[in-house]
Amino acid sequence: MRQRMKSFGVVWQITLKRLFARRSFWVVLLLLPLLIVAIQGLEKEQEQGLRAAVYSKETIWQEHLTGAGIPSFYFVDSLENLKDEVLHGNAECGYYIQEGLLQAFAEDDWYWQVEVYESSNSMFTKLINEALFSRLFQVVSSEWYLDYMGKKLVEAGASTSEMEVLDALSQNMLSGETFQVETVLLTKTNEIQQEKEPENLLSTRSVVAAMIYLVSLLAVMDVVRDREKMHFPVKQRVWAAFCTIFHPTLMVAMVGGIGILVTETERRNWNELFGLLGLIILTTLYGILLSLVVRRERWMYGVIPVLFVGALVCCPVFVDLGSIIPIFQWIEKLFPVAFYL
Repeated sequence: MRQRMKSFGVVWQITLKRLFARRSFWVVLLLLPLLIVAIQGLEKEQEQGLRAAVYSKETIWQEHLTGAGIPSFYFVDSLENLKDEVLHGNAECGYYIQEGLLQAFAEDDWYWQVEVYESSNSMFTKLINEALFSRLFQVVSSEWYLDYMGKKLVEAGASTSEMEVLDALSQNMLSGETFQVETVLLTKTNEIQQEKEPENLLSTRSVVAAMIYLVSLLAVMDVVRDREKMHFPVKQRVWAAFCTIFHPTLMVAMVGGIGILVTETERRNWNELFGLLGLIILTTLYGILLSLVVRRERWMYGVIPVLFVGALVCCPVFVDLGSIIPIFQWIEKLFPVAFYL
């Protein structure tokens, strides 16, 4: 019994020592923090989204233009500041809303009431124009709505004031409960389904899971090579295969786990750590099974890219294709990454 435990310890040390000489492992391990930092930069850029600066002396527009949404509008206190924001790239474009725009709408002479400023780097001005004028017309529509409701209230003899009607309408507009357009997809079977787009899922968790899976595939190469060259006795091959795959996945998971705890504050709990531990064990067993199926080292040079790229495409790493193509919900089960994400 002691001899067996000693031999297991020797295998553990040999596989761990060999790991530190693997350049591919160190490349993945050092690349992981860089990817985490890059993803955080992308997430901040996405949170910022398209921004447009607005200047107007009338405060009525601030209530309906500012707030959450893409693109987002923010107000500046002068026309010069508006131009500076656009020139320095803080805003995709800028809008100067002149006084009397509501009256100009009523007189159908509003075409020169809004000035648009853009720089040579502006690419989405036309897209933002659509959003801006959509919100402007909402305000104009509210003026028409007040006139219409005022007449109806007089006819009904109601005691509701125009101010109360305006407050109710403003709250509904700000909460997105009016002037909404819902896109639906009509299928050939005449069923109406809500149109879905693949959700962007790229995050620290997805990158960590992908890197753990990648190093497990690279470790399978060593397992297959060990069996071909008979580096370990037959009785120790399973243990050697386990150690060869477990060591790199554990180290990458430790680095990735720190990245998750630092960057994704909503996931600072024990469940996330247990999830990573489950992924390590699952990828290790997956690798051992793969080493039994792929019997030659040269075959692994073609298998590794196929399995890794397949996981990136089929599993919810970049986008959730399974939400729009049902067959991907089944294909992704072939990869251990899907059970963690």
